Amino acid sequence: MGRFLQHQSFPPIRLDTLCLPTKMGGLGVLNPKLQQGALQLRWLRPLFQSASSPSGLVLPWLLYLLQHYLPDVHLHLPFIFSDLRHPRLRTYISPFFNLFAACNLLPHDFDSTVINLLTCLDIPLASAVVVPHGLPAFPASWRHLQIQDAYEINTTLDILSCHLPSSFPHSPCILHKVLQRVDDHSLFLHAFVIRACLPQSILTEQFPDLMAHTGTEVDPSTLLSALSPTFPWKRLMYHTTYEPSNGVNSGLSSFYHFLYACPLKLPLWHTLWLTHFGFSPQFSDIHNVLYKFSFPPPLDPTSHPASILGSVLLALWRHHWAFIFNQSPFVAANATTTASSLLSHLQSEENLDQRPFSV
Repeated sequence: MGRFLQHQSFPPIRLDTLCLPTKMGGLGVLNPKLQQGALQLRWLRPLFQSASSPSGLVLPWLLYLLQHYLPDVHLHLPFIFSDLRHPRLRTYISPFFNLFAACNLLPHDFDSTVINLLTCLDIPLASAVVVPHGLPAFPASWRHLQIQDAYEINTTLDILSCHLPSSFPHSPCILHKVLQRVDDHSLFLHAFVIRACLPQSILTEQFPDLMAHTGTEVDPSTLLSALSPTFPWKRLMYHTTYEPSNGVNSGLSSFYHFLYACPLKLPLWHTLWLTHFGFSPQFSDIHNVLYKFSFPPPLDPTSHPASILGSVLLALWRHHWAFIFNQSPFVAANATTTASSLLSHLQSEENLDQRPFSV
């Protein structure tokens, strides 16, 4: 059947660095690529955990796009295996581009992973084999194939077995070459495929610590867990070292810390809030604005609260990246000036749009 080889892995994100707090409320990671990946992973967690009951605005939209372009693929598998991604979802303008890139940075080590037979059939064949060094690569013209094109479920033994050549669903010449290369050891099946080809009794006897490959539907959960074996998905949040003393949401994650709970950034919110809403905010006020779009009435009825919020967030990010790339300290007064300037510019553009045309 072949032998167990270590899966080639993508350059991994040091997941342990994601929770390193800094005085700037950042991620503790200076590499911009890892910063972007870490930020995207934070939003992948609800996508992986809430596919059956999505909430909010963004998550249902993302799930709709996945179902539209990949109607016959489990929604989680394209994040794990790049060959399953629809070309329209891979472009730079796709909302999935950064999400896929973040997943690519994680270690794809499935040596100890056990998946059920139905899940195995849906995996790309290119991701199910390893090419030994110095031998011909897996051709690009073969990358459309999935395991189900070469293997089927043997219901008698409850294992995967090769299709007979006469029953290949399509591309018989290519599939014959694939299986021939497996037989002559110029391709090796991955460990999770080999396990699917072994009866459960043999698998349990040889590997008593491994799970059984049970299940009657496609379930990529063990594959997702393998992407971050030492760092549970539930901990992909940014932990704070700042505990608020006003009793609201104590124990905030570092994500809240980054947005508004950081002592360096909180004055930005207080100043703009007092200027436009007439009172000093509590953490609950800012949280409700960011997550529930629950705005207090502005002092100036011509100023839309969402414009105020957008100006604050844009100023916060501009000064955050100035710190990351240029080592410019985050100064609340400077960020406040930037936010006020952005809001003033936006209001000028809105007034220009609303000015009646001269006759």
